[in-house]
Amino acid sequence: MDTSILIIDSKEVQRLKDNAKWNPVSLESVRKLVKGEPGIIPGDQEDFTMTAGEYKIVYTYEEQEQGICRHLSVSINGRDLLPSPLGIRMICEEFGFINQFPDGFPEPFIWKEKFKVKDQMAINILEPLDGNFLKFIKEN
Repeated sequence: MDTSILIIDSKEVQRLKDNAKWNPVSLESVRKLVKGEPGIIPGDQEDFTMTAGEYKIVYTYEEQEQGICRHLSVSINGRDLLPSPLGIRMICEEFGFINQFPDGFPEPFIWKEKFKVKDQMAINILEPLDGNFLKFIKEN
């Protein structure tokens, strides 16, 4: 069984939380990222990333049409492994997520991402700042 080491530095967490609060990713930038168009990639920016043992954490606030969300992307540095659910749960708690991972996150607010260039995968979690998904889910 593969395991990965998780060491969370609360000062680094606070640094990312502060940066996210004061530098939210614009709706225009989010749309470009979704379409794969050139633009600033938060995961490539030191201000949005931290290393926690073998985990790489990317944390942003993002503008969405319905409001601001927190976005967390968690991967294992240099390894083609998904982070453990327990590790992600601990990281979510450190970053102030309201809903509990994974059961508290309806689709499409949680997804796996396979990086094209690197042999790596990440788990992404998107949550409205108030934790209320209802205003983000469109009725059919």
